[in-house]
Amino acid sequence: MTGRFRVVWPPAVLARRKRLGSVADMPPVPVRFDMPFTVKQNPYLDRARAHTLDWLRGKGIARNDDDAARYVHSRVADAVARFYPEAGPEDLELASDLVALFFFCEDQFDGLLGQDPGAVAQVCRRLFSVIRRRPHAPPIPDPTPMESALGELWENSCRGMSETWRIRAVHNWADYLFANVTEAQNRVTGTLPALHGLLELRRVAVIVYVLLDLAERVNHTEIPAFLAECEQLREMRDITAETVCLLNDVRAVERGEARGDIHNVVLALESEYAQSRGEVIVTVREMIEHRIHRFERLRKGIPALCESMGASAAAYVAVDLSVETMCWLIRGTDEWSSGEEFAFEGPVGSR
Repeated sequence: MTGRFRVVWPPAVLARRKRLGSVADMPPVPVRFDMPFTVKQNPYLDRARAHTLDWLRGKGIARNDDDAARYVHSRVADAVARFYPEAGPEDLELASDLVALFFFCEDQFDGLLGQDPGAVAQVCRRLFSVIRRRPHAPPIPDPTPMESALGELWENSCRGMSETWRIRAVHNWADYLFANVTEAQNRVTGTLPALHGLLELRRVAVIVYVLLDLAERVNHTEIPAFLAECEQLREMRDITAETVCLLNDVRAVERGEARGDIHNVVLALESEYAQSRGEVIVTVREMIEHRIHRFERLRKGIPALCESMGASAAAYVAVDLSVETMCWLIRGTDEWSSGEEFAFEGPVGSR
């Protein structure tokens, strides 16, 4: 199905929303998935968590004890330790700081700001102006604490990376930031793309592409452009992003429902096809399984791809580690989002 549709919740959905309590008190929906990927956790987790909490306070992002407690409660650092299990201590701190910044950025878009597309666009334009800056360029005038913190992290992220990587990362940041504008417009109009378009929007809104770029930086590897842009790896990145989106949408559906957030595949399928919650969960499970099976088939072809493209040993290592990171993102998201204290829809970033 293509095009757009106006969200009209079925009576069962409306009745369920009335029964829901505080969003903060809602556990994730207890749905389990069979995952072929292993879970690894970075041994520097505790150090990164403590560092990031101090960093958030020092930058004025966590403005009070409540902000700090919400960050700890969200277990963002635990997620990052699963996404980058082989990063060194300082590199994990960089990743932890950046994902924590996403956490607070998402808070803005989930609140009243997210109901004002013009205000969201202004925030995203300014954040993008930080990302678009050349390394060592002067900061933007009168930066907010979030803009100042992002500028510091962006400069650190670019350190040691090529211009080709920087251009790719800027593009992925732009997609993520301006997906928030589209979502704000949808909230105001109560209109969503149909399923295919919704998935295209959601897979950039969950910041997986940004996290995969960051993986090259924190793991000190870089995929050559001729490999990074090949169709096989592009499809694997898309599968990773969509799978993360689907996992989060299943687990966080009641949270989104209570907020009145329409950007959830489960809620969209219920509205578009008038299916029951149980029927939709089965459908989403099948969507996830199909994507993982396709991912595994593509993964088996990576050695042949590298050989056919004449990749060096270093390039092969970079590709192999990027593919491993995709697996860690999927499995780490699955494990993390199923926890009792799940509070951050995203791996990160989904709203």
